[in-house]
Amino acid sequence: MVEEAIEEAPVEAVEGVVGATTEGDESEEEAEEDQSRHKCWVCLEGLSEVGWQACPSCGARYHLSGSGCAIDSLKGCRNCEGAIDNFVKVE
Repeated sequence: MVEEAIEEAPVEAVEGVVGATTEGDESEEEAEEDQSRHKCWVCLEGLSEVGWQACPSCGARYHLSGSGCAIDSLKGCRNCEGAIDNFVKVE
């Protein structure tokens, strides 16, 4: 029995493969999916482009106060315990 050696293609050769995407090829649908991945660290609901706040120390994102989730009862950042008074608002 003769065994054939199978060679793997170098990584550089894979770049031209049909269906492969490169940076900048992101569709509008994929961009929406990326945005919906940002969730409030309190209620785990998706955040919109504006109307949220973030911890400047670690980047954890939250709804704004009075939004209906339990953000108003938060004592500190759920990720790093940073002060809520320092949160940066995106309005």
